[in-house]
Amino acid sequence: MGCCASSPLLAAVAGSRTCDPLEGEYESFPIGGGDAVESFAFTVRGDQCTTWGSKSGMNTYTMRDGVLHHHHHHEITAQVDGANRRLTWSHGSRPAYVSRPAAGEVPRKLAPALEGIYESFHTSGEAGEKFCVTVRGNRISTWGEHTGRKDYSIEGSTLVLQGVPCRCLSWWPCFLAWCCGVLAVRGHLRHDGSFAWSHNYVGRRAPEDRFEAATPEPLTSMPEPLTIPTMASI
Repeated sequence: MGCCASSPLLAAVAGSRTCDPLEGEYESFPIGGGDAVESFAFTVRGDQCTTWGSKSGMNTYTMRDGVLHHHHHHEITAQVDGANRRLTWSHGSRPAYVSRPAAGEVPRKLAPALEGIYESFHTSGEAGEKFCVTVRGNRISTWGEHTGRKDYSIEGSTLVLQGVPCRCLSWWPCFLAWCCGVLAVRGHLRHDGSFAWSHNYVGRRAPEDRFEAATPEPLTSMPEPLTIPTMASI
């Protein structure tokens, strides 16, 4: 699936920005084989790498000599194979999972400018959570610090939630959630690239992830002064 924006508004807002070739969407599999256990988005900002997991939420790492080191759980590391974009995770003494790019992902140096790291705030001013945004065609995915992954389709300037992962053990809590409108969460994409959500939250780009538009190149030489003819020269 490509990264091109099919919505005119999304195309107008997005543009493109440079990104680390390791950035993108990934899936994790047990070393011994089996189905994917989680999907996550991977962002790189300087020497800090962050995974935004569909189940595990936000986790931050430092890259040293091709190895990711978890900031808080030091037993968690990942060997980075940059050439093949593979991450081999160790949760202790031996590898446990391997992560590889999700289906359709390709190496890239440019990403839609709408992609990045955001902060959410309630309209009352209370801070919410950080989240990452990825754009794939007409799909916009948010990867929350605590809330995991949510996929939206964009219709004009409206983001329509495709579904909420159900983590309960029976259908009854999900039915109550549906009755309360949880499954009807929508977002409005503003021209400045921020999000206004129907459950009274606003998402704005995080301070550490803001980037400015290109500035005009400085003049290398001053223009010649304008000569105004005098009466004597006429």
